[in-house]
This record gives sequence, structure tokens and C-alpha cells, in this order.
Amino acid sequence: MDTTGSLYIGADEVAAACSVSRAKAYMIIRRENEKLREQGYLTIAGRLPRRYFESLIADGRSPGHDRKTENIRG
Repeated sequence: MDTTGSLYIGADEVAAACSVSRAKAYMIIRRENEKLREQGYLTIAGRLPRRYFESLIADGRSPGHDRKTENIRG
């Protein structure tokens, strides 16, 4: 993860952390920002609060591999 001290994480870092494409990273950011807005938090399009994102990863709730949103082809 980034060590610059930035408060927000962008799509490139989300993509790298979750091993997904940049497009999928934007989908993740959009979905997580929606959850934050529902809780009354101010959000920035295309960015997630770094601490929030890191808590998702640390808790094992990896946003990149959510079975509900994956398109499974068979």
C-alpha cells in the first residue's frame, strides 16, 4: 500500500491490492462509497478513505472478490 500518508486511495491502488482491473476497482470504490453515504459520511468520487479500505482488507472482507457482484460464466 501507499506510504505517502494520503488519506484517500484511488482506483490504481485498489486494483493492485485486490488483484482486479482498474474498471473493477472503480466499481468497488463506487459500491463502498454508496455504503459510506448511507451511513452519513462525505465521499469523494473515485476515492476511498485509506483507513476504511485497509479495514476491509484486514477484516477479510476483500472487496475485489465479492461473489454477489462477480459475473460467473459457465
